[in-house]
Amino acid sequence: MPRVENAVDRAESGRELLARPALVLNEREASWVNDAVCSVVEKPAPLWWWLAVVAFGVLAGAVPLVVVYFISTGLGVWGLQSPVFWGVAILNFVFWIEIGHAGTLISAILLFTRQRWRNSVNRAAEAMTIFAVLCAAVFPLFHIGRQWMFWYMVPVPESYAVWQNFRAPLLWDEFAVGTYFTVSCLFWYFGLLPDIASLRDRATKLWKKRLYHVLCWGWTGSLRAWRHYEAGYLCIAGVVSVLVISVASVVSTDFATTVLPGWHTTIFPPDFITGAIFSGFAMIVTLMVPLRAAYPRLKDMITEKHLDNMAKVLLATGSLVGYSYLIELFMAWYGANPYERYTFWNRITGPDCATYFFMFGFNVLLPQIFWFRLPRIHPWILWTASVLINVGMWFERYSIIVVSLERDFLPSSWRHYLPTWVDWGLFFGSVGLFFFLFLLFLRVLPAISIAEIKTLLAKPRRPREPEAPFDEPEPLLPSREIYGLGAEFSSEEDLRRASEETRKKGYVWWDAYAPHPIHGMEQAMRLPKSRVSFFVLMGGLLGLLIGIAMVTATSVPRPELLRSLTTGQLQGLFYATVVQGKPYFSLPAFVPVLLELTILFAAFSGFLAVVLLSRLPRPHHPVWNWGELSRRATDDGFFLVIEARDPAFSPAESREFLERLGGRRLTYIPR
Repeated sequence: MPRVENAVDRAESGRELLARPALVLNEREASWVNDAVCSVVEKPAPLWWWLAVVAFGVLAGAVPLVVVYFISTGLGVWGLQSPVFWGVAILNFVFWIEIGHAGTLISAILLFTRQRWRNSVNRAAEAMTIFAVLCAAVFPLFHIGRQWMFWYMVPVPESYAVWQNFRAPLLWDEFAVGTYFTVSCLFWYFGLLPDIASLRDRATKLWKKRLYHVLCWGWTGSLRAWRHYEAGYLCIAGVVSVLVISVASVVSTDFATTVLPGWHTTIFPPDFITGAIFSGFAMIVTLMVPLRAAYPRLKDMITEKHLDNMAKVLLATGSLVGYSYLIELFMAWYGANPYERYTFWNRITGPDCATYFFMFGFNVLLPQIFWFRLPRIHPWILWTASVLINVGMWFERYSIIVVSLERDFLPSSWRHYLPTWVDWGLFFGSVGLFFFLFLLFLRVLPAISIAEIKTLLAKPRRPREPEAPFDEPEPLLPSREIYGLGAEFSSEEDLRRASEETRKKGYVWWDAYAPHPIHGMEQAMRLPKSRVSFFVLMGGLLGLLIGIAMVTATSVPRPELLRSLTTGQLQGLFYATVVQGKPYFSLPAFVPVLLELTILFAAFSGFLAVVLLSRLPRPHHPVWNWGELSRRATDDGFFLVIEARDPAFSPAESREFLERLGGRRLTYIPR
């Protein structure tokens, strides 16, 4: 017997060792998650928040001051000089846009790969994306010199009735970044809908309740709506993933398509994508570690496991970035091009050699400390490393852009580039703007996805005591005044079982409500597959057709067939563009624009499909007349409502049926 007991003990200890660590600590419940996350928004701002907002707000104020100064004096106040026509401005643009790429890419890819630890970091990553792209947009907008002519890049004919050249890489860049920012905002807002509904149901002031109600489109928590929501979220994540990879590749082709030594390399597209993930995760760590320190309750949702995983990603991507650096050196030597060789020799031994060693040290050597567990789980060691990694990524851009431009083919034109105080003011102003926007975001919207965190809880239970006894009979209203009969169930498993029995009973007009999606409910409710993916496909095809029509009509001569049929205005649409003897219709050069338009229309179609199929927006829904459901359907309650218009509905028999299923707090819901 002792031998058997020892074997059992060893088996149990083995299971404990193999068990995955909990992603939400201390066996928290759904209502606790609501309180912990929403309290960041609802409670008065702490002193540290005010101090940080003032500090970063003052720093962000440098942006408009510097912009007004150099617009009134001219771009000569920047450090630009021949041959460095792209200095810190384009460097800062690439730096911020790469950080912006990472947020949505991380969120979408982790969603596809079913990484459950994503639920604690995806919201901050998506917000980071939007703020980083806004910071990036500052630089090209003012770098063009005549800012009031910015609308020339919008795809409409300018004042001379000339269309844009859709074959130009810089126009690809504009389409890519513009589409990326728009779709990223949509993806971020879409994920926020259930959490904004939670804020609405907890709001104590009428204006806040109405504002949140408008922002969440009248979200009810219906399981039928959750089905479309999950399908739409996955579809939009899919198109966003393709978009991010395309945008990172397009930005890198701005450099790779030139013949400048140090830029003319095919490794840039994968290198930029890897660098985006690397710098993006570093920025997420930079944001999340102080956040969990400032709000200790969040430590139960941003655990050591999350820090450990993010450190491992930094180790992997940092090693890949180091591999790219070595491949660049190898190709410069192996290619036997003296200009290419000198460029990299100049990076290592030239006047800006410090930037190269900072780049290599912070991006390649520093992440190697994450082979050890202590630096991976110690928050402030990890935070310090993440800040230095982002410094190293900034130096990487400096080394690629500025150092390569300083010494090109003609030695007589070599100049040493020095940024001016205007360059630095704009850069540090953008840093202040980024953190200022993030601090404002913390006080307005949930920084952690409430609904997704609840799916990680083992057994969501209802913690609060009921406000009325379970067996208290509800007054029986006249049938014409009843919307339906509602019942509460103690867990998602009970709700799933009750839904299956309700369907088998023959009820048609009924619905279930929960604070998060419940897997298996589609089978229990016998719901058909959501058609959101079909609308996404149709939207993408529509965008592709519009794109083909636009790039074709604005690049080829007007067909003879249309000469007698089109009006004067339509005739101006056809504007034949000849670029270096290339054919009018140059499909490979049109691919970036067509891809961006396809993704843009597909993403908006997915969002609209979810809204329409879920019957949103809803100014009012009768189920909100039941106070318990309106308060807790987005918190910790699981409800089932049978409508009075159902042919099988009978106030007495339906009540008995729901009681037999284990329903509690049965309530006749008035219209």
